[in-house]
Amino acid sequence: MTRAQPGETESAPDTLYGYIWRISGRRQIWLALLSSVVFPLTMVPLELQRRMVNNAIGNLDLRLLWLLSAAYVGVVLVQGGLKYVMNVYREVISERAIRSMRRHIYSGIHSGRPALGADTPTDTPTGGPKVSMVVAEVEPLGGFVGESISVPLVQIGALASVLGYMLWIEPRIATASFVLYLPQLYVVPRIQAAINRRVEKRIVLLRELGQQLVDEADPSHTTEADAKRYDQRIDEIYRQRKRVAHLRSFLTLLNNLLEHTGTISVLLIGGWLAIRGRTDVGTIVAFVSGVGRISEPWRELVAFYRRASDARVRYRLVRESLDLLKVP
Repeated sequence: MTRAQPGETESAPDTLYGYIWRISGRRQIWLALLSSVVFPLTMVPLELQRRMVNNAIGNLDLRLLWLLSAAYVGVVLVQGGLKYVMNVYREVISERAIRSMRRHIYSGIHSGRPALGADTPTDTPTGGPKVSMVVAEVEPLGGFVGESISVPLVQIGALASVLGYMLWIEPRIATASFVLYLPQLYVVPRIQAAINRRVEKRIVLLRELGQQLVDEADPSHTTEADAKRYDQRIDEIYRQRKRVAHLRSFLTLLNNLLEHTGTISVLLIGGWLAIRGRTDVGTIVAFVSGVGRISEPWRELVAFYRRASDARVRYRLVRESLDLLKVP
């Protein structure tokens, strides 16, 4: 986003991703290209594990075992190096976004300031909400900008790569393992909707709390009713945070249960097939590791969905506030 000149403010896009593209579109393209190199490497260690067990250990070939081990270490180092570069670049994009948002909000505040002697609209953000937007609310929102495209790209790519590999090696075990994650497609959006309502209410309460502190800067004018209203607000903020914590912890619990169930299903189904001579031990070892590699991107995608929903709520509230600031 170009910096607005003093006395004017650039209109914010209607959608969060419209804003992300405006302020970091070119950098997001580079980050997406880097991400597309990272996720295909996810399935390589699985195949190396399978060959180490079946070909090297199974045939007592020490030389092959050393070669495959060296290849494994090499792949891990390359993947780790690429992730390091990608994570640093994400942070740079996020920090630039935070700086841009603070400039935009500052311009909006000053361009929306009523003329001397004019009445301020009753719903226009004043001292407390302005401070909240500039200092606190842009941090999680700007932090989301850096991961908005690269995180889902990497995690979906990793999930597709590992699942595709597992389906190619042993489709029966792969299908049984993946089906266990499908209930989250129903549960997560509904829980996240409840979280969003509580996050939005908490942001509004924090703004009201900040405004009250600004209005009561002189302690001599603070009444008992003001103190009571302050206590009520911080109690309600506490209740909203506690409810959000319960909901998020439930999602974590659900994911952990499914991850362990996936491991058990691989050992049960894979062991049954191995006993009947329909698969080999190397495949089972690769699949046990593969379930972990499926659960990790799945867990990250669920967490990303939660952060994206939270960021949309925050962006809408900030944008609505900026629109109010333009009221003459």
